[in-house]
Amino acid sequence: AAFAGDVSWGGDANVEGFSLINDLDSTATTDVKERGYSQRIRLKGTFKTDGNVSVNTRLILNDSYWTGDNQGSTNNTVTGVYENSTNDAVAVDYGYIQAPIVGWTFRFGRQVANWANCFLTCDDRRDRILAMKRIGGTTVILLNDKRASSTNDETSPNGEGDLYVAAAVGVVSGWQWGLLGGIWKGEESYILDDVFSLSPYVKGKIGGVKLEGAVNILGGGNSSYALFSDTGISAYLKAGMELGTINLEAQGIIVSDGGLIAGGFDTFTMLVNNNADNNQSNTNVQNIGGLGKYGASYYGYADDEWMIGARVSTKMGKIGLKASATYMALDNDYAGYQEDWTLWTIDGGVTYAVAKTTELYLNAAFGGLDDETTANADRDYSAATLGINTTF
Repeated sequence: AAFAGDVSWGGDANVEGFSLINDLDSTATTDVKERGYSQRIRLKGTFKTDGNVSVNTRLILNDSYWTGDNQGSTNNTVTGVYENSTNDAVAVDYGYIQAPIVGWTFRFGRQVANWANCFLTCDDRRDRILAMKRIGGTTVILLNDKRASSTNDETSPNGEGDLYVAAAVGVVSGWQWGLLGGIWKGEESYILDDVFSLSPYVKGKIGGVKLEGAVNILGGGNSSYALFSDTGISAYLKAGMELGTINLEAQGIIVSDGGLIAGGFDTFTMLVNNNADNNQSNTNVQNIGGLGKYGASYYGYADDEWMIGARVSTKMGKIGLKASATYMALDNDYAGYQEDWTLWTIDGGVTYAVAKTTELYLNAAFGGLDDETTANADRDYSAATLGINTTF
């Protein structure tokens, strides 16, 4: 009650109907045919105390598929007290304390993690201690993520694992830039032990052309369990320009030796990536990016990939329109695990602004995979989503 006037609330909600068909050409019947509805409601709050200290949190009130009369009979549910049914369990999405200490801003607790325009990390949640400070036009960030923990390090096969990061972001002559360096340290059995990460990104404009790009470099894993035992590299470059009310975009992505790309990265198609860690897609069928070369206890292979795409979008009053096309190729020549295939996609979408904070959307996509390695392994894809998003 003492600080009730320093409380702010907000949130978001989504309901989506979806359909996904994944059809292997060599079979008479469709391999995967999924359809249904998903729903999510989240409530966030900020509670300020004295001394510019605050508690920031968001609760997941509902996150489930519609299952009719069987709703609540699956995992992650609690029994209703006053209802003759079970209900979805409320969960903490994130929650942390923010406080100014010795001239730095500190955050302690579970936090949202993003980096490099969703290229390295996208909508992840991390148990984190973070410190940041603005120095001139640059913000310096230091953090420690607890990535793996067990109650008994002597018997756990996973072991302790921590990520230590130093990063900086700033703006120079209208260009936003960021540079991150990190290293994972832990028990010898930890799958990322001694792996390092280096990720710079930029975003700006030259004349009428908007540009952005990033590079991920990961390597150094030296145990028999470790990922990225060799260095894997990934990079992308996107260019865009506006012609009146029309926005044109083109993008190129390249992956060498299984370089990492976050699952939520925007590839211009709903069939590839666009599947953030805590905003999962109902229509994802392929991913670009990997986990580098595995240690001796694993297969040891890593893919080389590339992908290009183009997108056009426009807005006319309350209606938004978009269309895109992409082409992706993957090659892996490691003995016994060879892969060689290409994938094309065509997407289209329309949105309608019901209100300033509420939008209806309809998206559809078609794609085809041509497998050069395995006979009769070509696939056809089709997907669609129809939903409503709102914030409050």
